[in-house]
Amino acid sequence: MRLNDSIDPSVADSVTITVTAPTDTEAPVIGAIADIAVNTDAGGNTASVVLTAPITDNSGETIAPVFSILGSTITSPMIFRSAPRLLRWMRKTARATKQPSEALS
Repeated sequence: MRLNDSIDPSVADSVTITVTAPTDTEAPVIGAIADIAVNTDAGGNTASVVLTAPITDNSGETIAPVFSILGSTITSPMIFRSAPRLLRWMRKTARATKQPSEALS
């Protein structure tokens, strides 16, 4: 930004304006996740499961859960073999991934 007093034919002055947004220190909240029970797909030993996790944040931004199994990110719906699985999910925002992750077996 350049400023000049318009009175004297002087050199324009420079002004620097810095705006710092407040830091969001409150982690998003993962709501209660219900147990999921599904039947296997017809004639097979797998089941297609839609994964959801309700997440809210004080920032107002929409936050999508990130699901993973043994450290590998998975998508929803996910095809599972008919055996118990450990599933982890985390909250991810535009600014950063916020831990901790949760577990469901």
